[in-house]
Amino acid sequence: MEYQEVKCRNCGSPMRVPDTANRIRCPYCDTEYILKSHNNQKNSVHIINYGGRGALFQSYLPSGWDYRVFDDIDSVSTLATVCKGLQVFPQDMSAQLLFYPFAFYRDSSPRASIFFSLGIPGLASGGEYQLDPMSMACNCQWLDLPQYARRRIIGIVSRLLPGSLSEPEIYPVSGEALQPKALLFQQTASRKLQKQTNVFPGKFAFRISAGGQLYEGFFATILARVPKNPNASSGDRITDFLKKGTAFMGAMYGIGGPDTSNWGRAFDALILSHSSGSAASSCEAVFDRFLKELKYGPLYFALQEEELQRVRQVQLQGAMTRQQNAIRASQNLSRTLSETSDIVNQACQDHSRQMDHIYAHSTDGIRGVENYRDSYGNTYQADVRYDHIYKNGDTFVGSADGSLKLGPDWEELKK
Repeated sequence: MEYQEVKCRNCGSPMRVPDTANRIRCPYCDTEYILKSHNNQKNSVHIINYGGRGALFQSYLPSGWDYRVFDDIDSVSTLATVCKGLQVFPQDMSAQLLFYPFAFYRDSSPRASIFFSLGIPGLASGGEYQLDPMSMACNCQWLDLPQYARRRIIGIVSRLLPGSLSEPEIYPVSGEALQPKALLFQQTASRKLQKQTNVFPGKFAFRISAGGQLYEGFFATILARVPKNPNASSGDRITDFLKKGTAFMGAMYGIGGPDTSNWGRAFDALILSHSSGSAASSCEAVFDRFLKELKYGPLYFALQEEELQRVRQVQLQGAMTRQQNAIRASQNLSRTLSETSDIVNQACQDHSRQMDHIYAHSTDGIRGVENYRDSYGNTYQADVRYDHIYKNGDTFVGSADGSLKLGPDWEELKK
């Protein structure tokens, strides 16, 4: 059994309180304490199971509130292959709390993509995020903390509330409670991005109207970024260039990709309630308690590893297919070149024979002779003044107009 060490408020004496106790009595001054509120708080922290496979999150759920798990598809990359978010809400939907998990990005504005016309989530441009299919990095433009908060508040609230939104009024508030999480995320981000990072925690209160109704809430995030180093030496720049070039070659073969992500978030969390709703007064307390208690379960990281292995397997199969295609293409090219060479050689031989024939008869006109051939293919030459030549054995007769009437033993030669 677990115990907590507390002090008696009446006499200051130490007391050991079992976690399962409903009430406790001071052994020194006999003061009795009812621990109902403590147990209620303890019991309000729940394990969020997912798909019958185990704990995805540990989360604070106020009494009477429910939850659902959703996919943050926009933020998927090789550094965060699965992005599962959590939405928490009371039965009357007077408030909504949304949690977006850790993710990493490349500081780049989404660009026009062929995937936009195909409607593929994450790959299509037109939003804040775009997955680069070559490097598998998620493009998202870096903004300083206040501008980032404004962009995310508008983006999240627009999915929750129908109609047009007013420009939100945003006020920074104390985010001291985020500091321990910020230090942990700085270590995680530096390890993931393979470079030292700067961390930026922030919490904001906001008001926004939609459909003539006023809403209020809080937004919190922790950002980490690889600092730009304008004073980097040429050697450092060359090293980075070689690393990116090597990684790019891997990306061409479908294995890995350039490590171009340079910032990330530990989480984005937002709570929204109607300004006159029943949950408005306790909105910040619920929000702070949620952030304090939320933890990732073992299943969350198991899903990450499973998806990463699946992606690597697909990439490896793609690389093998591309290698086989390259071999076949090389074989086809060799065969085509061989056939082309045969055609060229045949053409050269034909041309050579034609030139030999031309050279053999190039002096005929100069010498005043014509070539004739008999039915056996034998070739004879005769004076050009005769258009008709007749042969009988070894005897030849020429005629200018072909008017000679010779017997059947005579054969007229062909030119």
